Formats: sequence, C-alpha cells, structure tokens
Amino acid sequence: RGARVTLIAGPVSLPTPPGAVTRVDVQTALQMHAAVQKAASACDVVIMTAAVADFRPTNQAPGKLSRREGTAQVLPLTANPDILAGLGAARAGTRPLLVGFAAEVLSDLGELKLRAQRKMAEKRCDAIVANDVSNSSIGFGSDDNAGALVFADGSAVDLPKASKRAFAQTLWNHLASRLP
Repeated sequence: RGARVTLIAGPVSLPTPPGAVTRVDVQTALQMHAAVQKAASACDVVIMTAAVADFRPTNQAPGKLSRREGTAQVLPLTANPDILAGLGAARAGTRPLLVGFAAEVLSDLGELKLRAQRKMAEKRCDAIVANDVSNSSIGFGSDDNAGALVFADGSAVDLPKASKRAFAQTLWNHLASRLP
C-alpha cells in the first residue's frame, strides 16, 4: 500500500517481503525489545504479530549444559519485557496506532472478543486481532486466518476465513481510517 515498513524479525527463515521494507533481525527478546523501542518513535502504526517468550534464563551459560556433568540444573528465570504494553505505557497521544494480536484457544467468537478487550486494556493499545489458534485450518501453519478485529472504542469487526493475504488486506481496510 506504499508504506515504508520496518520488519523486526526473530530467528525465522522467512524471506523479507518485497517493497520498501527495512528488515532488522534479532535473536533474543531483549534485542527485539530494543529494536522495537528504537523503531516505534518514527512509526505511524506498530503491529505486533507475535509474542516473545514471557521468561528467559537469568544467567546465560557460556556453552551447552551437559547431563554428563551430574545433577540436573535449576535454571532461574527472569521476566522478559512486555514489548506492546511498554509501547502503550510510554505513548503520549494517539501516535503510533498500536495493534496487537491475541492468539487464543477459543472457538467462541464472543469470548474471543471479550479476551481481546481485556488484553487491549492491559496493553493500552488501540486494537487487537484475536484468533483461535486451536483451529488447525487457520493461523499458525495454515495459509488462511480468521478471527475478530476489536477496537478500544468497543467496536469489533468479524474477520471470516480468508487467505492470509486477503486477511491482511481486510485488516488494513479497517485500520486505515483510524490512522493518526
């Protein structure tokens, strides 16, 4: 649609989409957090389509932990930053438009929308795309998606099953009118 896009990608083998896309590859949740923080201030829209792990090991081992060394290791964990919630908390005004995804295990569209509303309030974002990831015909590992687009003003749009390309076009059709 003519936008300049910054794609911040974790360790994936997917190619960079064609067009005006600047790709930033990261390996860790902390690297993703830093990259998103750096890029977001220059954006009109931030769409967070995947979540990093909630926790990471507190200490990084210099190499492989081997079971041959004896007893099992206890790995203390530290919470990773909530990247979307951090953007929502730091934002002054309505820019950038913040859109998150809620991958839920719910087939009931009404309950899916309620969970999206709660998540949106927690994250202080403008919209949530909610989908049922327990349905193997949509979402992860599928060429199709379906769900609901829920807005902070309480409105929602049902998004019927469509190819991911068509799904994305429908999302942008609804988001475009809400750009700051």
